[in-house]
Amino acid sequence: MLVERVILGTLSLLLLATPMPGCGQTGLREGFKDPPNSARPRVYWYWQNGNITKDGLTKDLEWMHRAGVGGVETFDVAVTTPTVVTPRLIYMQPAWKDAFHHALQLTDRFGMEVTIGAAPGWSQTGGPWVKPANAMKKLVWTETRIQGGQHFQGSLPQPSQINGPFGDQPHATRPDRPIPVMPTLYKDQLVLAFPAPATDTALAQAKPIVTSSGGSFTYDNLIEGKYAETVDLPAVPGDTSWIQIAFAAPQTVRGVTIASPDTLQAVEENAGAQRLEVSDDGVYFRNVIDLPKTLLYQRTYAFAPITGRYFRYCLPAVAATPFKISRFVLRTATPVNRFEEKSGFGAVNDFYEIATPPAEAGGVIRTSSVVDLTSKMGSDGTLEWTAPAGDWVVLRMGYSLTGQTNAPAPLEATGFEIDKLKMGATKAFMDEYLKLYEDASGGMLGKHGINNVATDSWEAGFANWTDGILTEFKRLRGYDPSPWLPALTGRIVQSSDETIASCGISVEPSRTWSFRPISIRCGTACMRAGWDTLQKPWRHGVQPSATPWK
Repeated sequence: MLVERVILGTLSLLLLATPMPGCGQTGLREGFKDPPNSARPRVYWYWQNGNITKDGLTKDLEWMHRAGVGGVETFDVAVTTPTVVTPRLIYMQPAWKDAFHHALQLTDRFGMEVTIGAAPGWSQTGGPWVKPANAMKKLVWTETRIQGGQHFQGSLPQPSQINGPFGDQPHATRPDRPIPVMPTLYKDQLVLAFPAPATDTALAQAKPIVTSSGGSFTYDNLIEGKYAETVDLPAVPGDTSWIQIAFAAPQTVRGVTIASPDTLQAVEENAGAQRLEVSDDGVYFRNVIDLPKTLLYQRTYAFAPITGRYFRYCLPAVAATPFKISRFVLRTATPVNRFEEKSGFGAVNDFYEIATPPAEAGGVIRTSSVVDLTSKMGSDGTLEWTAPAGDWVVLRMGYSLTGQTNAPAPLEATGFEIDKLKMGATKAFMDEYLKLYEDASGGMLGKHGINNVATDSWEAGFANWTDGILTEFKRLRGYDPSPWLPALTGRIVQSSDETIASCGISVEPSRTWSFRPISIRCGTACMRAGWDTLQKPWRHGVQPSATPWK
């Protein structure tokens, strides 16, 4: 009976789906022959580095109209595009505006839809009119150790002012996408102090001996090295280069930080992962942890306590090009595993795969012990404070710019990406941007002119700070996150679980101040407020459009 019902049901559906004579087939056939504009394809129409003429635009649009194209999505782009048209039409200069207005008149006559990108280039929302104060920002900091029980008066080093994704790592540029020289910006945010964790010992006191497979390294340049101040470690194809830190007596280590511009090169599939090894006698070594590469030049790994006298950072080589080494730091207190990504400087596919192991009681910072010294630091970075007895760590925290620009755009149309976390920044950008196009289009916005503004692929990188983010956090969560901020620098606060939660990996609101979700929420709200600009009556119906992001 069940089989009969299935067969009868299937036959019924087939009968319903079978074309019947005289049932609208003529209209369907004619619709395919001459579909409405809403069913016609749209195409990307790149204006390549100013190589445009009104005659060329006319021929493009006439051909697309004959081919049945229903609309264009136009971007001003430049990717190693030579100059083939003289003179080039510079973005938003009078000749460019005249050509753009001409193109709109043609698309309107042909009944074609026009979509412009949300910025020159195809990513994302930026341009030369974006001021540094409205550019994307990142958290930066310096640490100063002071002895308590006595008055301290001294200068706290200013954190890096370099434009880039993390610390002193500069913003990467591509040969095919040149950018103008960009200004920098640094602004202090707060100063925090906390007692140095008991297990956070200075290994320099154990008189480490540094050796390597080649090159010349000192312990000081391994722990203090900068992105631009590397030491060469020679490489031999098919062999493994290494740097070793040895001690006279066994030391217990719970993490490692390594830094090298070479980590940006994707060669692990050929050479194997870099790794940390340990030995008791300097002869027989065992693997502690693999150190996979990331997009950031610094990466930090936490692991279960390991004791030994010899610690080696091993780098398999596939070429004879020397490795550039900035830092190799052994950590005696458990750090936040891969804190650089967890703090919003980067990302991983699965944050649960990089969990931080349980931290020892003597390696954590108690929120109750964190002291806010912001009011005690002068504008020149000078701090005056008498700390309680013991060793103290002072964090000077501020922000600098990520250096991210809209891309790939002509040089004259390239500038800072707007701060996606700052309320009002996206709105100010869209207001300015659409005013430019209202002028360039001769007022042709909406149904007869520019129909849509589209955000295309996201290539704007990461940002984790903005003006007022702590105030916004208090408003959304109801308490001050400041005592938890050392977690963003790789320190364990309260416990590993609570620190992981503070970086936004947990969903338990009672145990987290959820920095990453707050950043995401701020960004979503600010971007939405900016797009709402398109709904103003004077925008004449220009609609937002977005490419789905994976």
